[in-house]
Amino acid sequence: MRETLVMCVAASLCMALVFCNGKIRQAKPDVGCSEACSVCEEAAKAEDYEKAIECYTEAIRLNPNCAEAYHGRGINADLPAGGYEQAIADLDEAIRLKPDYTEAYRNRGVVYLVIGDINQAIANLDKAIRLDPKSVDAYSNRGAAYSLVGDYDQAIADYTKAIQLNPPNQEAIILYYNRGIAYMAKKDFDKAIADYTETIRLDPDSAGLIDPNKAGSLYTSRGDAYNIKKDYDRAISDYTEAIRLNPNNVAAYSNRGVAYEAKGEYDKAIADYNEAIEQNPAFVQAYKNRGSLYEDRKDYDLAIEDYTEAIRLDEGAVGVYYRRAQTYFDKGDYDRAIDDYSESIRLGLNSAMVYNNRGYAYAKKGEYDNAIEDCDEAIRIDPDDPYAHDSRGYAYMGKKEYNKAIEDFETALRLYPNTEEEQENITEVKKNLEDARKKLEETKKQNKTGGKK
Repeated sequence: MRETLVMCVAASLCMALVFCNGKIRQAKPDVGCSEACSVCEEAAKAEDYEKAIECYTEAIRLNPNCAEAYHGRGINADLPAGGYEQAIADLDEAIRLKPDYTEAYRNRGVVYLVIGDINQAIANLDKAIRLDPKSVDAYSNRGAAYSLVGDYDQAIADYTKAIQLNPPNQEAIILYYNRGIAYMAKKDFDKAIADYTETIRLDPDSAGLIDPNKAGSLYTSRGDAYNIKKDYDRAISDYTEAIRLNPNNVAAYSNRGVAYEAKGEYDKAIADYNEAIEQNPAFVQAYKNRGSLYEDRKDYDLAIEDYTEAIRLDEGAVGVYYRRAQTYFDKGDYDRAIDDYSESIRLGLNSAMVYNNRGYAYAKKGEYDNAIEDCDEAIRIDPDDPYAHDSRGYAYMGKKEYNKAIEDFETALRLYPNTEEEQENITEVKKNLEDARKKLEETKKQNKTGGKK
């Protein structure tokens, strides 16, 4: 089963976590700092960060114990200007001066989240929640942190708590959206769909989630869930709405193509893949999807052309090397197939499947020892892989080691599931087993007669 959907769960649009609506909350300063901090905030709002830094620095000079000035400089000036280390240093000082400063812990957690120090982010957000158990932002951002490390159960718990504390507003949209991502990662697609549906209800045009340029992204996300559930008609409907809201949504075109392909509407699928590529010639997934469709239709040269372009755009795309290897194999170009299988292994695809397939390609070339070596490795990885036993039996046949071939074919027959999809393989292995038994009997007879007929 090839990977076709563009899924960016907590990382890869597609879908992306949104931290606290992309904003960091500013606490109200103490009375002694209020006037100076208010002036500085105005400069920050005007995005004159250099002036804002100068203003907060002067406020600190006048009142070195003003925790709010350090906090304000950190989140309103240092952070927007990209000064993450300085922002953390300022928030450290704010907390030193005011150890129960909830907003400083919460915002320092967000800064750590932005720079990828997830453990520190969670520790700071934990502290913020202990100080303020009703902090929606702290729960929301801690949920994002847990999602980024794959702890989706805890992420869902945090998003749920934030939803319970938060009225249905713009921030609630983000909470439902991010929880939907976590449910997607857990493969709980029904709950993901429910959350995306609530997000769409709160924001029907799905334009307010991140910015107007992301219009339609919620429909794309829900369409992905429907697509995975094989509810292709609903998926197509959602992708079509996403495209209506944003005609430049290449992910929606590409994934709608997947749904059309699954329904057997190949011309529509190719048209969508073509549109995605025309809009963004660097969109790797569309080349992979179109290449897969061409491969299924036995248009091997076109498939190879698309896979090659996908590899040019992303040399680390291990799955594309594997798909191109399969296509070369189907064309009978075993040397190139072996090269691509080898590259897949080098890039980390150390599965029984890839070793078996490279072994079978070696067997097709008559390189039986190499074939057996690869099949041995496949069986070491997965002793119950029927394909590896089948392929090794084929290689032993080539070497005229019929006893070993029979043993492998019999094992393969025992391991193949008796399903409609495997009937062709089962029929073939039965034929090979019969041939091996005949060859073995012939060999025994020849040995008894000294090779005379």
